[in-house]
Amino acid sequence: MPAKALFLLTAVVALSAACEQAAAEGETDGDAAAVDAAGRVMVTMLRFEEAEPGAGAYSTRMLVSERYIRIDDGPGAVDYILYDNREKRIFSVLAARRQVLVVEPGRDYQPPPPDLALRQEKVMDENIPAAADYYRFYADEVLCYHVVTKAGFLPAVATIMRDYHRVLSAQQQQISHATPAALRTPCYKANYLYAPATYMSRGFPIQQWDQAGYRRALEAYEEGVLVDAALFTVPPSYHRYSLEAAVGR
Repeated sequence: MPAKALFLLTAVVALSAACEQAAAEGETDGDAAAVDAAGRVMVTMLRFEEAEPGAGAYSTRMLVSERYIRIDDGPGAVDYILYDNREKRIFSVLAARRQVLVVEPGRDYQPPPPDLALRQEKVMDENIPAAADYYRFYADEVLCYHVVTKAGFLPAVATIMRDYHRVLSAQQQQISHATPAALRTPCYKANYLYAPATYMSRGFPIQQWDQAGYRRALEAYEEGVLVDAALFTVPPSYHRYSLEAAVGR
């Protein structure tokens, strides 16, 4: 494991322990749903370092309330993904084109078919802090991705993220015919169609990476942050189109 990744992992694990102690002492406010008099919403704010082949490393931010998830590049971002857990809709906002790609709830999420064998294993690794857990996830005995987490870490965030992935995968199931057969590998089926958030049951990921070269590491997080409620809205003048239309269904 790279030295920076190990440092971030150790720091986040230590921070999570401190936050858990603060919560136990009643120092945090559990009401993350209300908009205050100044038009602000209480959220958990998370910052990540991500990397993928051909793109290098970049930073992302996630703001999570009881109802919404917003994923963007940080303060001032005009392009973002917004998930509404009440309406079960995902909005991908692209300011330069004044467009919004909308992922509708669609049909219900379908569980994995019997012929897709999913498996996970807990792995002991001396590079992982003792307070964290390292898991590997397989589909048809093909290693698909790795997750480092901590049991019960950020449970509310993990729950709404699981809902977000299920809405996305239910939509992906409807348009999977557009994916070339050669790309419908066991890991594709697990990661995008049938088990995209299995790892969330172990706690919100501190680090995760897959066999294709994608990596994400949680750099920092803060609970009880007040942000402008307007961050969880979609510009009404932008043109909206569906995912089905985008793939030519």
